[in-house]
Amino acid sequence: DAKGFLLTRLEISKSVDRNDQLKTEHRFKSAGKSNGNQKMNKLVVTKTIQTVKSSYNNKESEETKMIFLNLSDALKNRNRMLNMKTTLEKIDTVNDTSGDDRSMWRSTWGECVNFYSLVVSQGQALKSDDKDNYLPKKLFGWHVCLNTKVLPHGPLRIRRRKKVYSFFINRMIAATLLRASKKQQLNSDAIDKLMMCATDLDSFVSIALHCNDDMVDLVVNAICDDYDEFKELNEPDIATIFIKTIMDKTIEVVTHQGWLWNSTEMKRKQFNKNELAEIIKNQINQLRLDSLNAIHNCSIRNKQVLTKDRIKKIQKCLTNYQENDAKFTKLIFQIMNIADSTNEIDYKGTFEAYIDVLVRGTCENHEMIINFLNNQAKDAKRSQELFTDEILSKLIDLLNSDVYDTQIKEDIIEIINNYLEHETSKALGDEHLELLIQYVQDPSNSSTNLINTMLTSILIIAEKQNLLSNRIVKKLIDNIEYFGENSSSYILLILSRVIHEKNYIRNQQDLEKISFKLESNDVVQLNNDSKIIFTQRSEQNEHCNQISLLTANLILLSVQKQVQITNKTISNLVLALNNDDKQTKIISSKCIYILSKYASLENDALSQMKDFLNDQVYDVSVYILTAYSYGLVKLAELSEPIDTMHMNNLSSLFLTQSLKLGVMNFADEINVNRLEL
Repeated sequence: DAKGFLLTRLEISKSVDRNDQLKTEHRFKSAGKSNGNQKMNKLVVTKTIQTVKSSYNNKESEETKMIFLNLSDALKNRNRMLNMKTTLEKIDTVNDTSGDDRSMWRSTWGECVNFYSLVVSQGQALKSDDKDNYLPKKLFGWHVCLNTKVLPHGPLRIRRRKKVYSFFINRMIAATLLRASKKQQLNSDAIDKLMMCATDLDSFVSIALHCNDDMVDLVVNAICDDYDEFKELNEPDIATIFIKTIMDKTIEVVTHQGWLWNSTEMKRKQFNKNELAEIIKNQINQLRLDSLNAIHNCSIRNKQVLTKDRIKKIQKCLTNYQENDAKFTKLIFQIMNIADSTNEIDYKGTFEAYIDVLVRGTCENHEMIINFLNNQAKDAKRSQELFTDEILSKLIDLLNSDVYDTQIKEDIIEIINNYLEHETSKALGDEHLELLIQYVQDPSNSSTNLINTMLTSILIIAEKQNLLSNRIVKKLIDNIEYFGENSSSYILLILSRVIHEKNYIRNQQDLEKISFKLESNDVVQLNNDSKIIFTQRSEQNEHCNQISLLTANLILLSVQKQVQITNKTISNLVLALNNDDKQTKIISSKCIYILSKYASLENDALSQMKDFLNDQVYDVSVYILTAYSYGLVKLAELSEPIDTMHMNNLSSLFLTQSLKLGVMNFADEINVNRLEL
């Protein structure tokens, strides 16, 4: 009967003229002044609050539907064109001069010494016939060494002595062609001969010496047996310096004093064979480097010299596990970098070779490898062909390598992201995602950029599939505080993409873990490269996605399903009512309102809520006033005394006019709750 009577009175009060209401207010205020009664003054205050509420009865809700940042379109707008252009250094070119600088009186040795002097020492250009015919033919070919400085002492009698001189001839030719290639273009015959160097060092030894003899025995015996002859050589420098080094290591000269003259005796010394092997190998390797450098210079000038067969041979050098010379490897990569921009490139073979290099843990040439892999990942067709599950596993495993620094690991994840951004790309499996999350959990590996690059992988998958497994969602929530402010905002963004009405967060501890982001001032934006960034809230970005609002909406989904939440989460929701973002305040107050209908609010929460009963944001004041009424009812049901402060606010819970948000009239709920009290 009491409820019926109250509702009847409410209907009558709705028809009261506004002027009558103002007169009523005036009478309350006058009575307060004349009587001086403290209780009546309380009524004046609460009646004034009610009057403000009543003045809202025709006001519409200020809640707006959140428009999510469209990441899919942003990703599609990124440059997906295959960019294999290579920026090359400029290299001079001079016109060839016809003819030659040879003499019929000079042997191969004499001609090569002459060319070395003209081109390497004096800086002259080769004439066309010498450059295109003679020197290419003689490189690693048959040599005549009759007119050396040792000729007066007798011909080169034994085979190994000739092999040593032939090696010096090859060194001079390669050095001459290298110097010439800086100003002149070498022809195909010269490139073919120089390509013989594109192999591992152990295999090249037999090419350079034109035999399979033990190189230390060959060189040491030749020089020791003809000590006086080799000692008389005074050019070229690449030969004389090498010969002196070997002599100093292997030969001791003993002087015997005589009556009329002194005599000398050459004796062999004990030597370290491994040490000599390294000295000789360095010289052979220099021949290899000179040849490869000449090819590099020519390919800069005209990349068409890198034919399919030549590229294939150079490609094999990348997968040579025995090769450990950094200079040689760098040259191979530099040539391959030029080859990548040609139509002759076997991109699949190069891709597999580069992956193999990374897996081996090579410390050099990463920039060229990363650039190539990125370009393949950006191309939709090639990426589908190349990035198999096996390749993705290899790339992710590289994150645990101690060889690579953080920047390279960021680059590796970025390659994966470029692959994932294609609409047709297969998403990473949970096992891959768990490995990524597990890796960045290690404090020694962590950096904000690395973590965010990893989170970008997950975001791309979430954006494409609109779904993540519960296992991955759980891992993200469990690590949200561990990853720091910026990365935790990233996780909230991901969660907002995959958590919906059907897969809301059911665990109250998980809700508590994300609730601290209600006080975040981060705003989600895209920079000029279409990459996610987080900036502080300002007037310029107030319409962008607010992290605090994303958090409030996630909690709202759970509250609407009547999930029990912790007091800590409730406290964070109440604190969010102070947020500068209006929509965050509205959604947070809405969460509190819905929660108050099925759960109890602690006295502390109610005490903080009373400050928002008359909030300037209409929705907040309505939701909080209604939640406050429900909270007091549940507090009363506990059979505990209600705080005097709350009792003094009871009169503000009696409304004579409608209090609507949309089609809902919250005044009826508030008045019924007051009656319950």
